[in-house]
Amino acid sequence: MRSEVVDLLREFTRSRFGTSDYPIVFKIAPPGMGDLCIPLHPVARACNCSVDDLGREFVEFFEECAKKGRVRFVRSVEFVRGFLNIWVNEREIARLLFKLVRDLGDSFGKPLDLKPMKILIEHTSANPIHPLHLGHGRNAVLGDTLARLLKFCGHEVRRHFYVNDCGLQVAYVAYGFKLLGSLEVPEGWKPDHYVGFVYAAVNCIVELLKLKKKLEELKNLGKEDEYRLTLKELDDWLGVAGELREKLPHVFDRLTELIKSDPNPEASIMEINRRYEAGDPEAVKLVRSICELCLRGFKETLAEIGIEFDSWDWESDIAVWSGAVRDVVKKLASLPFAVVKNGALTFRASEYLKCSGVSKVLGISDESEVPDVTLTRRDGTTLYVTRDVVYTMWKFRKFGVDKVINVISSEQRLAQLHLKILLHALGYSDYAKNTIHYSYEFVQLPGIRMSGRRGRYVTLDEVVNELRRRCLAEVNKRQPHLSNSEKENIARAVAKAALRYAFVCVSPSKVVTFDWSKVLDFSRNSGPFLQYSYARACGILRRVESIPDLESIQVPESMDPSERELIVKLCQFPDVVAEAERSLRVDVIADYANSLCLTFNTFYERVPVLQASEPQRIFRLGLVYVFKKVLGIVFDILGLEKLERI
Repeated sequence: MRSEVVDLLREFTRSRFGTSDYPIVFKIAPPGMGDLCIPLHPVARACNCSVDDLGREFVEFFEECAKKGRVRFVRSVEFVRGFLNIWVNEREIARLLFKLVRDLGDSFGKPLDLKPMKILIEHTSANPIHPLHLGHGRNAVLGDTLARLLKFCGHEVRRHFYVNDCGLQVAYVAYGFKLLGSLEVPEGWKPDHYVGFVYAAVNCIVELLKLKKKLEELKNLGKEDEYRLTLKELDDWLGVAGELREKLPHVFDRLTELIKSDPNPEASIMEINRRYEAGDPEAVKLVRSICELCLRGFKETLAEIGIEFDSWDWESDIAVWSGAVRDVVKKLASLPFAVVKNGALTFRASEYLKCSGVSKVLGISDESEVPDVTLTRRDGTTLYVTRDVVYTMWKFRKFGVDKVINVISSEQRLAQLHLKILLHALGYSDYAKNTIHYSYEFVQLPGIRMSGRRGRYVTLDEVVNELRRRCLAEVNKRQPHLSNSEKENIARAVAKAALRYAFVCVSPSKVVTFDWSKVLDFSRNSGPFLQYSYARACGILRRVESIPDLESIQVPESMDPSERELIVKLCQFPDVVAEAERSLRVDVIADYANSLCLTFNTFYERVPVLQASEPQRIFRLGLVYVFKKVLGIVFDILGLEKLERI
């Protein structure tokens, strides 16, 4: 349909104005203004003519061509206020739709002119120090859905989890387990939840000891204002301590006793970090065991929402013990932009940008706003961004990929910018160019403020379990005759769909507010709503002996508006996939899925299918089958389970 309009428009302007060199942009038309529309102002400028004259004359030219049989897929065009509104020929489009779905099957919608690439997607990569929370859930679902989309489009995709086993956060939890002398998980506790408890408890106890010591010093110095502020902070941490102790009193009390007996807990924690990076066997055994314990819990949680990885990459293996990070630091230190500040090696990023001329490439408007990068601490241990440089280089070299996509929150914008700057400085401009920060905003649960250090967070496990509980209640209400195992399986699938859809239906650049009523809304814009629509289609098809041959279906001369709307909406799917792939916007797929299901439900409610007379009955059955097929492909991309009953 597009090529018909484009070919005729270029033919017309070439003969009338002597040019066919201009961009043509198709847009979804407003309701009642066609199926698609073309803004004609750019065309008029290229033709050096009035847009009104262009629009009126082209409509006349088009109608003449239609009379001569040169138009097949376009029913009519209309010029309105600078736009060319286009209505498709629904009968011809329906015939083509049926044929394509029959011939292409599960490949319907896959871009035909796409150049396949090798793409590595790193997502989730939560620090192994506490359970996955809601924010990690959005990261995981966005990354997994993006991988599914790109794989469907024909790219070769690898999904990686980067285990951040280096750094002070891991050292804190390792210090706690070392004092306890055992990795045994208390009865009734999930391993990652227990690791998170120990991490929060150590942070809390160390912070309390620091604040109490600081209060004594301030009191002796007579600094009353600072004393009051510190006392307020101490009260906050005492509240945290009370919450933590209530969960596991014997463990919290034991840690308190042992940490109090350490003359310098922070020095002990730093020492564990230093020894681990140095490859000390005792430190390695301790830290790795704790990380594995936490990852075991991660894998259980992620399996519940249908997420797997091709590799779990260890930061220590790739960036530290291989010696690669040492080589990178050495090379960066040799550059004129590296300086030592307070014993720490620092890279002067803004100075480098001014001299290198790569600011425009990186999209930086004000070079002076980019702060320096700390490469190593005073004790020589490295920081995350330095190790991430090594990991990025490893990803490109190890797997020969064309692009690396890092799904990381918007809070890491500066760290990801520093990563690209350092890659440029090291001479790896292609790596910098093809490393994409897939940024997303946080998830908020009204009334909840999260903090891993304080042990205050809503875990992904808690949300999944609550969703499942609510879904089970809904299934019991709707399908009381099913067995308990059937009800539980449906509840699990619906809860998974509810969670996944809630995280992808909003643009990654926007904050997600987790609203239970919206997440489980069976009437629109939710995973359960999509599954309910799919089950509706299955219910119709279950009642017929066989699915009609799509290519032999007779398309009626006239259609109900709901039939026409459903045909047009189904035909938009390839365009939606192409746009989502181009922009890396999985929310485009989710939005289409909701719109498609709303359109189908209008069709379902307006016209009879099984009770219709022949051949209309066959035609409508064909529409139901194509809807089910297309929605099933969408489900595969979004990671939703196809339920024939709900």
